[in-house]
Amino acid sequence: MWRQFFGTHFENAVVEVLCRLTGLERNDLTYLKDGFSSRNPFKNTLVKVKVAEKENGSWRIQSYRISDGYTENQVIMDIEVRGGVRSYEYHLELLERYGYGLKFTDVSDLLSEWVASSLVHLKKSDIVRVFDSLFVIKSRDGFRIRERYTPAEAGFRSKNDELTLEEMVELASKSLVLPSARSYYKAFFFFLPGIYIEDYVQFEAVFETADAYIFDPVVEGFKNCKDSTGFYPLIAPLPDFNVEKTFHFTKNPACTCLFSNIDDLIRMCGSGGGRSSPRKAQSLGREARGDFYSLGWRIGKSIRDSIVESGS
Repeated sequence: MWRQFFGTHFENAVVEVLCRLTGLERNDLTYLKDGFSSRNPFKNTLVKVKVAEKENGSWRIQSYRISDGYTENQVIMDIEVRGGVRSYEYHLELLERYGYGLKFTDVSDLLSEWVASSLVHLKKSDIVRVFDSLFVIKSRDGFRIRERYTPAEAGFRSKNDELTLEEMVELASKSLVLPSARSYYKAFFFFLPGIYIEDYVQFEAVFETADAYIFDPVVEGFKNCKDSTGFYPLIAPLPDFNVEKTFHFTKNPACTCLFSNIDDLIRMCGSGGGRSSPRKAQSLGREARGDFYSLGWRIGKSIRDSIVESGS
């Protein structure tokens, strides 16, 4: 599974339950040097958490602001919650508290190494072809932020600054330069799981619901993977719960954090409208083995129904 960071979000809960029911082990790919954006509902949970919390047998949905000191484009691993704990570590603590698996790999260093190597070894024309823009990590007003640079005649240009290719190479050698989403989706993204994990299937919310900024390079990335390896990437699609109309128990349901033990969620999926049963849940996993989209939808529906029926 790929996310910039992980927590007990509805989408992640579905994947965790799905893996438990089908004998898989979840191992998340994270990107902790990505930039914060309040327009991204997942990233926004670093500073404001929408929670579905079970209390006395019923769910209630509430929002909590957990951070005040942050800014747009800040490196997300630096964002802290009140009390000085890094926000992504706070979400990891929630994962541990509610029984989720905790394996994850941060791809930030690999992405920065890819950029650094490309800037040294590629021709300028190939650099421009591969990288539509680059992000340079800078210090500003006490924050580490990512500033976007686009290719220019003399090197690279941001809104406020210009850098020569040599200067960009120097910054990249210090792991301070990272690619845009378009660049890594197109050229690198679909190779990441295989680099880190020998036997894997990659779970992703269906790309068809993404806007053209992501969808177009994803399609090109699929083709590049096939051209390079002879195989298309092994992707198991999941429903995009944020756009599935039947899942709108709240805005952006996939990003809502569930404060419930994962074993309870598994039992919930085996209720079948009656008494919950772990055996029924395991049977559900066996029946749908290989059809991960349908299984993900059924797991999500079981959790959603519980939230809706409890009157939240």
